[in-house]
Amino acid sequence: MRTRDGFELRQVGDEHVVITIGDAVACFNGMIKLNRTGAFIWEKMGRDIDLGQLVENLAREYAVDMAKAELDVKTFLDSVRPTGCVIEEQGKADGDNTQSKAANQEEQSTGEKTGEQSVATGYEAPRAEIIDFDDESILAISFSYKDGN
Repeated sequence: MRTRDGFELRQVGDEHVVITIGDAVACFNGMIKLNRTGAFIWEKMGRDIDLGQLVENLAREYAVDMAKAELDVKTFLDSVRPTGCVIEEQGKADGDNTQSKAANQEEQSTGEKTGEQSVATGYEAPRAEIIDFDDESILAISFSYKDGN
């Protein structure tokens, strides 16, 4: 699986948001607010990756057990799927994912060779808040004008 083209992760101050650009706006006209762990998962989905790899990456990065990481990744994916941002290739044979598995292994070995510590503190379950600009309740904005008189 991977993120669909046109769903771009941006950091604005301390906030992580996914915005839609180009043709993706036809799929979803809105934005997705992510917490830090949600942004971590999103970044990993920038290249083709399977569920098991996402779970392993989250568990390793945040030092959480595999069962918790799997539940959190699945819950996160379920929350963002309605936007159309996730592309999942069905019926892929294990051998077809060799390139992304090799890239993931290289990433793991690079961290091990350099002795980098990737465990972050303060784990928070990944969260995504969907903001749909087509939802009329969000667009209800009032303006007031004063002419100075």
